[in-house]
Amino acid sequence: KVSPPPQRIYEVVVQIATVRAEPRTDAKLKMKKSRGARFFVSEVSMNGWLRLASEDGWMMSHERKGDEIVEIAQFVDTKDSMLAVTRHQPQGICCLEVVFASGVPVRSAPNRRSPTLTTRRRGEYVFAHMQNFDGWMRLAGEEGWMMAWTQEWGELLRPRRGVGGIDLWALSDMWACARQRPGVFAAGLSMKDIEELKEVEKHTIADAEALFEKSERGRKSEELLERQLISKQDLECGEAWIQRRLFAGLLVDTIRNGDTWLQELLPGFRHQWPPIVPPIKGDEEIEGQDDEEEDWSN
Repeated sequence: KVSPPPQRIYEVVVQIATVRAEPRTDAKLKMKKSRGARFFVSEVSMNGWLRLASEDGWMMSHERKGDEIVEIAQFVDTKDSMLAVTRHQPQGICCLEVVFASGVPVRSAPNRRSPTLTTRRRGEYVFAHMQNFDGWMRLAGEEGWMMAWTQEWGELLRPRRGVGGIDLWALSDMWACARQRPGVFAAGLSMKDIEELKEVEKHTIADAEALFEKSERGRKSEELLERQLISKQDLECGEAWIQRRLFAGLLVDTIRNGDTWLQELLPGFRHQWPPIVPPIKGDEEIEGQDDEEEDWSN
C-alpha cells in the first residue's frame, strides 16, 4: 500500500495572502486568506510557491521587495520540513548532479514502492521544479520523481552551485532532448552522451560570457538583437536576466547550427519559454544559486 504524500502546516503572517490557480503571479486569483489562517501544504516550488493540499491553489511563501524578503506564510508544523533543497532558487528550477555510485531511479510517484521509469547514472544532471516534504523532487522536462537523499544511503543528488549565469530552463530542455531520443529514455544516457552534454554547456558559458562583455553587459545590444539571441523585452530586465537569456539564445543557436554529432545528440532541440514556474518579481535580478543565498524553507 502506497502511503499518502506528507503534508506540513503553514500560517499566513500578513494581513491578506492570495491563493492563485497556478504558481505564477499573473495566474487567476482563486481566494484570499487572512492573517492567522492555517493550511496544509503538499509541495513547494523551488522559488517558494506553496501547493495547498486540501484546496486547489498556490500561495507564495514570501516575496521580495527591493533588498528585503517579506514572509507571507510561515512554516509552523511541529515536524521538520524535510525539504531536499532548502536554498531559494531564483529561476524556479534547481539543477542537481547524480552523485550516488550506482545511479538513482526515476519513479512514477514520490514513493520507493512506485514503479521505476528509468535510472539516472552518476554524473548526470537532473532538473527539478517542485519538491515534497519527504526528500522527493518532481522533475522538470520529463515525467517522474527522484529522491535526493535517504537515511540509509545518504546523499543521492547534489544541487549545483555557481550556476547564476546559466539559464537552467534552457539547460533542462537540452538534457531532456538528449533523453527523448528513441531507445534512450529507458536505457539511459551513455557516459559519452553525458560528457558531450557537459562540454556543450561549458562552451556555451564561455561564448555567452565573452559576448556579454563585448556588448558592455547588454548596453550595446545591436548584435544580440540582430542575431535574435535576446529580445527587447529581455533588455528591460537586469544584467543577471540578460546574461541567462543570452546563454539560452546561444545554446539554441549552437545546437541548431552545430556539427553532425551535435544534431544526432540533440535532434529537433527546442527551448520552451516561458517556463512552468517563472521567476517571481525581483528574483530575476539575483545573480545565482550560490552558497550565500538565503535559506527560506523554515
